[in-house]
Amino acid sequence: MSKKKDITLRAFNIMVENTNVTSPTVEILPMLNKVLEDRNTTLARCMRLNEQDEDRDVLSWFNLENKTYMFGLMLRIMPNVNGALIDNEMLNQDSIKLEDLSTKDNTLHRQKWHFYVAINNTHLVTNLPGTLQISFFQTYLNWLLGEIRNEQYFAISPVVKEPKECPLSEIKSIEFNSGNPKAIETNPLPMKSQVVSMIKALTGDMLKHILDSSDEFDDIQKSELISASLLLKFNRKPKSMDKATYQKLMGAVAKHLSDDNGLIIRGKNGQKLTGKEIKETKNVRIDLTESGNISEPQLQQEMEIYLKELSTKE
Repeated sequence: MSKKKDITLRAFNIMVENTNVTSPTVEILPMLNKVLEDRNTTLARCMRLNEQDEDRDVLSWFNLENKTYMFGLMLRIMPNVNGALIDNEMLNQDSIKLEDLSTKDNTLHRQKWHFYVAINNTHLVTNLPGTLQISFFQTYLNWLLGEIRNEQYFAISPVVKEPKECPLSEIKSIEFNSGNPKAIETNPLPMKSQVVSMIKALTGDMLKHILDSSDEFDDIQKSELISASLLLKFNRKPKSMDKATYQKLMGAVAKHLSDDNGLIIRGKNGQKLTGKEIKETKNVRIDLTESGNISEPQLQQEMEIYLKELSTKE
């Protein structure tokens, strides 16, 4: 009997933000088809994180045979110290798969981590660990499509579900907690996502004002002794909040939380829910190969099924 591994699939919405209302909106899959046909080596798909460093993100392998979605493998590679190994010869190939990484001895780079993605025109499914935000893949995707997307920008945010324990009409407050300095990511992003940066800046300014000492505030902030929260209270029952508005509000905030406890929803009857309980996920069990790698065809099929399920839920 083959060994199996339990994997949590995370679900995300793909939204097009078109800054030019006069230009037509183009879906993401046709763009990916064109770009990946042109960028036919792994090296051509490598995005440097900084021109002064060798760290890179890359879609090292992909499958577009099914025209309704793309399945692929993302790697982060770094100068070789320890880890799975990659050389320049491999980078000039059309793809790199996990089984290729242990067969080369003369190497210049190593793999830091990897994850799988499946993308259609409306959703993205991945096994990216919950401790990592999706924003860096959003950056990679927009970089990859940069030459043809014109004034379009693809924004990725978590699919969130209405908590059964607290219907939308019973939400009393939503709390954003900055207690963990890594809980809210503040990378520069389009205007909708700037709200998250403003939340953290606002709570920091409140603490500085209360303490009335810049030096004292800096010392306390570094020690993580105290934290601040932004509390959104509803003056009346949010019966008018429809599902789409709830998705936008929660998805925009949840996207930047590496700590699910950074988002707390409180109901009028004392219910308390965290970010983990509103994020859409699916647990699957995948076969392992003799070398301990997951079965890619099985994972691809599970992700395809999940993409279809997400479409039917809308």
